[in-house]
Amino acid sequence: VAKLRECEAAGEPARLLYLIPSASNPTGNCMSQRRKDAIYQIAQEHDLIIIEDDAYFYLRYDPPEPASGAPTSPGSRNAVHDSKEDDDDEYAPGLELGRSFLSRDTDGRVIRLDSLSKTTAPGLRLGWVTGPREFTTRYLMYNEISCQMPNGFSQSIFYGMLREWGATAEGYESGRGTGLEAHLRSVQLTYKANLDALMAACEEMLSPYLAWTRPQAGMFVWFRVTRSMPLRQLFDAMLENEVMLVPGYAFVSELPDGVKSSEELWDDVPFFRATFASGNAKEIREGVRRIAEVFQRFSA
Repeated sequence: VAKLRECEAAGEPARLLYLIPSASNPTGNCMSQRRKDAIYQIAQEHDLIIIEDDAYFYLRYDPPEPASGAPTSPGSRNAVHDSKEDDDDEYAPGLELGRSFLSRDTDGRVIRLDSLSKTTAPGLRLGWVTGPREFTTRYLMYNEISCQMPNGFSQSIFYGMLREWGATAEGYESGRGTGLEAHLRSVQLTYKANLDALMAACEEMLSPYLAWTRPQAGMFVWFRVTRSMPLRQLFDAMLENEVMLVPGYAFVSELPDGVKSSEELWDDVPFFRATFASGNAKEIREGVRRIAEVFQRFSA
């Protein structure tokens, strides 16, 4: 807010706020409902357009947080999840994912970006934009003179999947529109099982060397190295042991003065990113074991 006021005082007010509310890469952080409320209010006060880039919105693994601390409705999945008889291993939110910035928008100031690439297939580079008509009309015009249209073959594939699932408009009218949500729950449960396996293995083998926070969504875990170690040598040793974490320097967005390449910052960014999107519990555990071997070697 202070920066916004500083820009306004200089006669150069900010116009746009770009946000990744769910599973920000690489940290995996998610905005709380209260934080979304507060940010939307700031956008109203300073007349900001919000771009809500939410590719990981559907990859959540925990019950949705009630907006602004509101109690859970008796018929919601949260109420069921609170029951002791409910099995956490079998819980997935499906489409009960909490409120987006778009759902809060009363002024026509939110432009929302969604993608199928994280929930359907990595190569299915299809997405959609939702926003006020004043923007989407101009966006379509620009689209026609740039990429012209999304890939028609990919659109046909996904439409065929929707028809198979019974999730087209006809499917909803006939009461069969549960296929897409069933698919999302399947993806959520698969990733959640992988995340559980990764967290258990890390707690057992890596806690002396790394610190982390369990992500609520997405497909990445952000590790902080808690001991002083030569990070470049660690990374090379991991590759030799046929396992890899993405080094923290790769996520530096602004280089300090005098630094020409982020690779110069190896030891200044003691973090690594891991993914749990591929493999299974057995393979994930083996990967963690190989990482632990490397850390043990450098701690001896």
